[in-house]
Amino acid sequence: MRPMTRRRFVFDWQIWLLLIAALLSGSLAYNTRLAIFQLSLITLGVAVYLVMANLPDPLQRGQAASRSVLAGILALLPAIIAVYFFLTNDWSYWIGKLSFFDPVLRVLTAWPLSSSGLGVNPNVIGGVIAALLPLQIYALRHARRGIAALLIGVSSAALVFSETRGAWLALILITGIWLLWRAIARRQTNQRRARWQWLIIVVVLGLAGATLLIVTPLGSWLLGLGGDRTQIWHNSLDLIGDYPVTGFGLGDFEMTYSTYVLLIHVGHTMHAHNLWLDVWLNLGLLGLLALVGLVVNAVWPKPSPSPWRMAALMTLGVILLHTLVDDSIFGYGGAALPIIFIPLGLLARSGTEPAPARWQPARVSWGVAAIGLIIGLIIPPGRALLAANLGALQQTRQELAVYHWPEVPIQDILRQTTGLDLAGAVQQYQTALALDANNVTALRRLAQIELARQEYDQACTHLAAAFAVNPGQRATRQLLGECAALAGQTDRAVMLWSSLDVGQAQLSNRQYWYADYLHDQTRGDLLKQAIDTLPSN
Repeated sequence: MRPMTRRRFVFDWQIWLLLIAALLSGSLAYNTRLAIFQLSLITLGVAVYLVMANLPDPLQRGQAASRSVLAGILALLPAIIAVYFFLTNDWSYWIGKLSFFDPVLRVLTAWPLSSSGLGVNPNVIGGVIAALLPLQIYALRHARRGIAALLIGVSSAALVFSETRGAWLALILITGIWLLWRAIARRQTNQRRARWQWLIIVVVLGLAGATLLIVTPLGSWLLGLGGDRTQIWHNSLDLIGDYPVTGFGLGDFEMTYSTYVLLIHVGHTMHAHNLWLDVWLNLGLLGLLALVGLVVNAVWPKPSPSPWRMAALMTLGVILLHTLVDDSIFGYGGAALPIIFIPLGLLARSGTEPAPARWQPARVSWGVAAIGLIIGLIIPPGRALLAANLGALQQTRQELAVYHWPEVPIQDILRQTTGLDLAGAVQQYQTALALDANNVTALRRLAQIELARQEYDQACTHLAAAFAVNPGQRATRQLLGECAALAGQTDRAVMLWSSLDVGQAQLSNRQYWYADYLHDQTRGDLLKQAIDTLPSN
């Protein structure tokens, strides 16, 4: 085996684990069609990674830039995406988001493909182009000025008109960090010392910026521009608590989030608005660890870096920074999934000479995970966590695979004894509680099934126990408030509901369940009394 091939194998092993995680998650998904689509995109991303990591590049041998296929691809790709965006975006939908763009958007609405339905969400376009711009600029550094100006100008225009403020900010911050590095590296001859100086300054500035965002209204204002992101992140963490090991399967976020967090019966939120949360939920712990390991290995300093390294680091930095607040990679259907593999592949390249296999820092994260897994399989709470995870996965696959609204108006119909066979999920929850009586997932999920089966005393006992362990969990608060209302404890029900957003008819749907479907007018009236007492009603 040639040295370069051996090095690729040593570095690439986590790519294959990521692909294995995607295959496993695809097999777990209840939505087979969407899972196959996203699995195809991840497979394409792995191919992109291997091309970026291994494609021969004359630039690395000091030859003419005009001969570099890699440079040509990276120069054209953002411009092609930009042209597609201009031709197919539904411009009329975004009029009013940023009013100073409205005159131009009204002109663009006249384009024939503007309402064709072929467009990709502008947040995806903005995130992708912001990420690829550093690579495009680097690829065009030896090109004719007119060609470079045209391609970069088209890409920049699409970035501006995407109105993706998070992507703008991420690109500006990463550019500032790069300029800081340039300034330090020019003054410091010792590269190791320069890296430490740069890292210390970046960490200090980052902590100062984070403090400013936390202790002043600025942070709330910025997050408010994106809607209820903080609540989505909190709810997504609760969802991770239900599927911490396996995730819920590729492409299953929308209805899983609606059904088991918001307790509504139609799709509401497409993704977690955070790359790491989405990866964990869609690809499970294996996929999360593989991506973490790839990123850590990619950014770790190398003795013989590729000439693409700095531009690729900037691209990866923009992706990781922007996707903290809006997941343009895994979110919005996952259309941009292959993009993150571009900088990872470029950062896996060696320099002009094949480098020997080196210690990989990612092995630390894998070692810690392996130790945690062993401990988890030994102690009862760890085994309970796995049992509850498997129960939640079985329940999700059983219910959502057959649930279709409005043919089935509410999922509780499926949970009745005459509906689906949920015996396997129930048994897993009971196993979890036998190992750990405080397992919140098992308590809440079992209570949902019991409420549907009119086993009210058991359900409310389980919900009270879940609330005692985790009082901030949205679904638990709503369901426990329902128990309080049915017991005639109107004030307690209102107290539990008052901190929740119930604007998606969650409570009126529950009233429908009792009064209209079960024809239990007494419980329907008790629930209505509590609903009418809420200040917002």
